[in-house]
Amino acid sequence: MLAKIKNEIALLTRGEKYFFLLILPSLFLIMAEYGATRPVSNSLVLTYYSAKIFPYLWLAIVPFNFLIVHLYNHYLVKFGCKKVFLISCFSIGIINALAGIFSAYYHPLVLVQYIWKDVYILLMLKQLWSIIHSSIDKERAKIFYSVLLLMGSLGSLLGNVIPGFFATLLGSEMILTLSFPMYMLAFVFYSISYKHSPVPSCPKAFEKLLLSDQKEVKGAFSLFKGSKPLLFILAIVILMQFSTSIIYYQFNVHLEQAFTLTDLRTQYGAKLQSIVNILSIFFQLGGVVFLSFFGLKRSHIFIPLSFFLNGLLFLFKPFFSVITLFFGYAKAIDFSFFTLIKEMLFVPLNMNEKFRAKAVIDIFAYRTAKGAASILLITFQTLSINLLHSLSVINIGIFIFWGFIIIKTFQKETFAPEVSKSV
Repeated sequence: MLAKIKNEIALLTRGEKYFFLLILPSLFLIMAEYGATRPVSNSLVLTYYSAKIFPYLWLAIVPFNFLIVHLYNHYLVKFGCKKVFLISCFSIGIINALAGIFSAYYHPLVLVQYIWKDVYILLMLKQLWSIIHSSIDKERAKIFYSVLLLMGSLGSLLGNVIPGFFATLLGSEMILTLSFPMYMLAFVFYSISYKHSPVPSCPKAFEKLLLSDQKEVKGAFSLFKGSKPLLFILAIVILMQFSTSIIYYQFNVHLEQAFTLTDLRTQYGAKLQSIVNILSIFFQLGGVVFLSFFGLKRSHIFIPLSFFLNGLLFLFKPFFSVITLFFGYAKAIDFSFFTLIKEMLFVPLNMNEKFRAKAVIDIFAYRTAKGAASILLITFQTLSINLLHSLSVINIGIFIFWGFIIIKTFQKETFAPEVSKSV
């Protein structure tokens, strides 16, 4: 595989090489920051509140998503990719630093940072992937996307080392202050790579495409009307995020009971996430081979099928060890193989679909699915239903439905022939 990657890089122009090599550290730093921040954020919420508050936080994320999508679509055209990226980096660094310094004195900052954290990672990845889609030829997408996802996994792995081994030394809150320098450095790499992308060389064409529908957010939603590829991508993202939200909640209920000290809980979560990152790397490398041999349809079917088998195991063995394994596997697949085969579906789409429709999927749909899951959880809590068992049954039903729509969609040849044939 390394030889194939070297051959593909050799075929790139000088500008394309600069873009590819400089976008890698930007992605690495973004994922490293999130790897360090996420277990801290999760642990602080459990410390100052409890696992029961997570559904309410996920629900609050939904209107915040609307606002972020609106602002992104509006200012992307007004300021351009580079300035919007800088504003995003600066905002993330400042908010996280304030939460890290003052959360011990004002606990609600923990909730604000948790909500912001759940949105900004998707916003940043959306911005990176949009410019990547516009800079890498679809014939080379499979190889280069796998390298990019591998770099992201390595970044997450390194990021998790910080809270995983130093949470008790530094303190969980202080780790949040590292976001600012990491994001400023990520912007430096993004800024240089941006100069070598096709976007600044044709700003008028780029602006014309993005302004083709003046309704901004409504215009982005209108792109889904009559577009079977976009509706399918939207559906699988919602199903993935809805089911993993349930798994995440089940895991946190057990985690809260198993660990009572904040820093120890942070370290456990970070070390678990490190294992997830290692699995992500394995799935990413193996995913390219799997994709090449079995094709896009079977690759998509594999995910709900494997989730179904894990769900059955936890249904009959509802232990902390089992849900930990299921949670780790689900997150590893989500970060690697699922992302790879999902991003492959965007390759033949037009610029508006890659930027604006993708913003709806990557920012709005991801967290709206979590919001929908939160409504279910809150309802079950209110009715005092046997929560963990009932959620397992619901998840199994989701996995069956997920597999069904994959089979139906590919039977109708929804996607362009060259996409399926290339994998």
